[in-house]
Amino acid sequence: MNNKLIEYKDYYRAIEDSSQAITLEPDNATAFYRRAVAYRDLGQPLRALQDLNRVITLSPDKEAAFYQRAVIYDTLGKPLRALQDLNRVIELRPRYAAAFYNRGVIYDTLGETLRAIEEYDRAIELDPDYALPFNNRGHCYVDLVQPERALKDLLRARELKLDKSLPFYNRGLTYDRIGRSDLALKDWSTAIELNPNNAAALECRGHSYAHLAEYEQAIEDFDRVIQLRPDNASALESRGHSYAHLAEYERAIKDWSRAFELESEHELD
Repeated sequence: MNNKLIEYKDYYRAIEDSSQAITLEPDNATAFYRRAVAYRDLGQPLRALQDLNRVITLSPDKEAAFYQRAVIYDTLGKPLRALQDLNRVIELRPRYAAAFYNRGVIYDTLGETLRAIEEYDRAIELDPDYALPFNNRGHCYVDLVQPERALKDLLRARELKLDKSLPFYNRGLTYDRIGRSDLALKDWSTAIELNPNNAAALECRGHSYAHLAEYEQAIEDFDRVIQLRPDNASALESRGHSYAHLAEYERAIKDWSRAFELESEHELD
């Protein structure tokens, strides 16, 4: 249930339900993790950090907890701690290109350009169609006054269609977390105009529409997400909620059943 509440942006209920689960089972790592995600999305990073620390104590091999904690440490201006957690993520999942990319970003921020390039190299090796590390590595080469290498990487990023919608999508997330849902909705709409296939922006906008009780518009966005990513369980769950609010219970049950199947398959993997 907590996953559905979080996806539906009912963060306070998600926190309440997770807290009840923790009261009944104080070593429930999953409940602590879900509550941490809810705190994170409410813009309460210190509380999220406290819960993630508990998750890691209970489940030292939970990769997602280290990754989320790294993001929070970086947000709090603690790049060295973020780096430590990304190191642990990579130990647990050595072929996770995004972790190498983000580690490169931190090295870049710390002024360690050559180490940043090494991380971007590894991210590209793991995922040759990953535009962001090409883009960032290109800018590193600009700083090192290596124009030929810089141009090659920046052109490659362009060939891979570096998503110009990402800054609007990311800013939308920030607005949403500080309670400016109106500005978040505007930025996500802009992101979708720039890239109609930005599934993450579509899903976020769908949640916003649902939160505003504009369920038909929400369903349209979730339809598009599911068209792009048929195995997206969270979009199916959220569309089910919107159908339920419109009293289309058969469709709601169908979506929830499929989402449950997908989540079960993921846990088995």
